[in-house]
Amino acid sequence: RTPFSQSFRCQGGWAWHALARACAEHVVRFVAERPEVVRYYRRTVSPEESFVQTVLVNAGRFRLCNDNRRFAADYQAKTGRPRVLVDDDFATLTSGHYDFARKLDELGSASLLDRLDAEVHGIRRAPRPEAVTPSPN
Repeated sequence: RTPFSQSFRCQGGWAWHALARACAEHVVRFVAERPEVVRYYRRTVSPEESFVQTVLVNAGRFRLCNDNRRFAADYQAKTGRPRVLVDDDFATLTSGHYDFARKLDELGSASLLDRLDAEVHGIRRAPRPEAVTPSPN
């Protein structure tokens, strides 16, 4: 049995959320008031892709937007993972449309991270030496 009905429909979407305080508070109240729904979701495979959406859409009082303000580039078909972000992604990341980004790598994204630090925080670093690949002996 499910907790869903004509008046309480199941919803779904991304597992990443950017919620206003009122939305977060509503979810917390819902969890306390509707333990049977929480119990149901505990037995599901990916509750993070449905629970919050179901609670908020069914509330009918929030202005919801299907945009998580996250950037992930070029999901690789075989693995489903985003590629590591590099300097060429700087303009996209600073366009004002994204609050979060993935996938960053300490070495592969070093130059991009330095540029972002300079742009966002005013932090200037000395240029990093180029990575040296050891020669085979």
